[in-house]
Parts: sequence; C-alpha cells; structure tokens
Amino acid sequence: MLQLSQSVRRAVIPFYSIRLLSQSGQGIFIAALFVVVGGSDHLAAGLSGVLVAMMAASLIAGIPGGMLADRLGPVRGLIGGSWARVLVTAAAVLLVANPVVAVGLALAYSIVSQVFSSAELAFIRHLDAARPARGHALLVVFQYAGQSAGLLIFAPLLHLAGGTQLMFAAAFACYLVVGILSLCLRIGPVAGPARVVARTGISIGPTLRFFGTERWAGYSAVVLTFFELVVKVMVVALPVLAIEEMGLGKPALGILGAAAIAGGGVGFIWAANMRPARAEEVLRPMMVAVAATSALFATASHGFLNGAGETGILTGLVPLALVSGLTLTLAPIAARAVLTGRAPIEQQARVFATQGFATNLAVVIPLALLGVSTEVAGAGTTFWLLAVVGAASIAAFELLSSPAPAPELVPQRPSPEPVLD
Repeated sequence: MLQLSQSVRRAVIPFYSIRLLSQSGQGIFIAALFVVVGGSDHLAAGLSGVLVAMMAASLIAGIPGGMLADRLGPVRGLIGGSWARVLVTAAAVLLVANPVVAVGLALAYSIVSQVFSSAELAFIRHLDAARPARGHALLVVFQYAGQSAGLLIFAPLLHLAGGTQLMFAAAFACYLVVGILSLCLRIGPVAGPARVVARTGISIGPTLRFFGTERWAGYSAVVLTFFELVVKVMVVALPVLAIEEMGLGKPALGILGAAAIAGGGVGFIWAANMRPARAEEVLRPMMVAVAATSALFATASHGFLNGAGETGILTGLVPLALVSGLTLTLAPIAARAVLTGRAPIEQQARVFATQGFATNLAVVIPLALLGVSTEVAGAGTTFWLLAVVGAASIAAFELLSSPAPAPELVPQRPSPEPVLD
C-alpha cells in the first residue's frame, strides 16, 4: 500500500473532517432555508427562488471563485471560504425572518462557497498526488455521509427542538468548527505539503488552453457533464418507470435500491485503489456502459418486460441498477482524478471551476424540461434521449479530438516554494 509522508498523514484527519462537517452544516442550512420559504404564502416561488439563487451564483461566481482560490492557494482558499461561510450563517441566525432574506442568503452562501469548493478539490493534488482517485472517492463518501446526517437526521431534530433559529445556529456552529480546522491546515505541521504556488495571476486563458489541448482533460469534462445529467434523469425518470409504468411495489423498489447501492460500493472500492493511468482507461467504457444501460431502461419501458411479472421485471432491472450504481460512482471519481493529475498545479482550482461552470451551463435547460418531458412522453422516451446524448457525445469527442502523447500525470520534479506573505 502506498505510504504517505508523516506530514501529509497529519493533514488527512482535519481535511476530511472539514468535508464531513461542512456537508452536514450545508444540509442543515439549506433545510432551514427551505423551512423559512415553505412557511410563506408563496411556497413554490420561495423554493424555486432558493434553487435559482444557488444555481445562478454557481454560474456567476464559479470561475472567479476558482481563480481566487488559485491565487490564494488551496489552504488559504479553504480558510477564506470557511470563514466567509461562518459570516453568512451568522447573518442567517440574526437576520432571517422572511423568504426574501432567505433567497438573498442562499445567493450569498453559494457565492462564497465557490472559493471553498474549488480550493477543496485543488487540495487533493497536495494530499494524495500519487492516487488522486482515492482522495476524490473519500470526498464523495464524506459528502454523502455529511449531507445525509445534516438533512435526514439533524435538520428534523433541530427543527422540532427549536425551529429555524436553532437550525441556523447549528449550521453556524458547524462552520465555526470548520473554520478552526482550516486554520490547523495552515499553522500546524501540515502546512508545508499543503502549500501551492500562489502568485500565478488570475487569467482564465491558460485553463481554457489546457482543456483545448489536453485530450483526456476534455474527455473528463464531457464525462462529468454527461453523468451530472444522468443522475438527474435517474432521479426523475426511474420512479416513473418503476412505479407508474411497471407497477412495482415498495419491496421491489427496495431491492433495486439495494442493487444500486451495492454497485456504488463496488465503484468506491475500485476508485479508491485506482492509479492515475487506469482512471483514464475507464472513462470511455463507463460512457458506453451508461449509454447502453439507458437504452435498456428505455426498452424496458416500451414493453420489453411486459408480462414477465414482478419477479421477471426485477430479474431484468436488478443488473441495470447494479451497473448504474457502479458507473455513476466510478466515472465521476475517475474523471476528477484525471483532471487532478493532468492540470498544472497552479491551475487546479480554475480547472475544476471551469469544468463545473461548463457542466451547469450545459445541463440547465435539459433539467428545466426534464420533468415535463417525462410526464408527457414517458420515462422510456427520456431514457432513449439520454442514450442518444451519450452515444453522440462519445462519437463527437472521438471524431473531433486527436490522440496526443500522454505526459506524466504527476510531475516528479519538486514544485517551487509558494509565496505566502
């Protein structure tokens, strides 16, 4: 097993504690915002206002946030983003009284989060450069654990105990601890390996050239965009397919969910042990697998399993659920690992911010139409469209890109010392 240096090992606990607590705090904070707008006379407008504010902030501030994170370096970016979130959640404790203020706070929270999130992803290069997939896999694990705890456990209990005021106070407490932990990354013994070259300017041009010239970086961006769309389609269309079109009951849905979770578990284990070169090799097969799985879901919707009974339907759908869980877990982790390995160390945050901006921009219109199209045309048509998009993405990228010599994913020469004055 790869051995990490002592100083890097000391960074592991505070860094992933930051991930866990920040995701828990985010779950509580967003739940509290929804409770505030949900109690108004304009429920739909309030909920959509919060969601639109958060998406708008990611589109407006995503790339500037990544540029600032690169300018500061990942440690300072984490510190600044953490304490900015402390200020926003403190304002929520003091100011939230109506849905308009809640929407404004959602916008502010999402804006400051762009710096924090970009710095968090950039930090992986310094924490586990030899196997970045392992670092990204752990980020996903702690994301799911933190969000589940915040949204499903702590938020309901806090609301029962003290309403939205207590929920916002708990989110504030989470981010206060996160802020303190981020200071430990800088002033503790882990500061050396966590530093980055900070004085690199704020131009986005080099990052755009990176995506234009690095074949696998471009492919990774395509994979992340497509899989973001796939996840949203699964959330909306799979219940329609399973419940409304196939008439499956709760036990059958539980079996399908268990199969997807099992596939996801295999994906996490695979990703955690994946070397950088292998991460590139799995991207194309994962794209093909998801496009094929979407086509099979579509054929199931259009009568492929008619008359098979619930047992027969499960026999056909369980393997698809298993493959879906595997690919939806493994492919995004592998794609982020490729970006971590290939992006210049001084552009890490900008690369992830640019990829996130492109993904959000590409999926916003399909997401807006997803619910209506599934209701009108059925889940099968939605899955057929998804399969066509996947196949077209693979074909277009293969035709438009030309193979380039593969450089070392992780430079072996030492990085220059940062300027942290």
